Amino acid sequence: MKFRYFPLIAVSMILSGCGSMSFGDTALHTFGVLIEASEIKDCYDGGGDRELCEGRY
Repeated sequence: MKFRYFPLIAVSMILSGCGSMSFGDTALHTFGVLIEASEIKDCYDGGGDRELCEGRY
């Protein structure tokens, strides 16, 4: 996992513990999607094909 996303994940985890569970869950899901998209893009940039890059998701 990339460290630049850590502060965003930490904030959403704190919010989910403060009673705004749906917002925190939505934020965590959104960040998860962004991380996956970044990993897929890095795979394509590294010369991977669709099966290699998107097959694990």
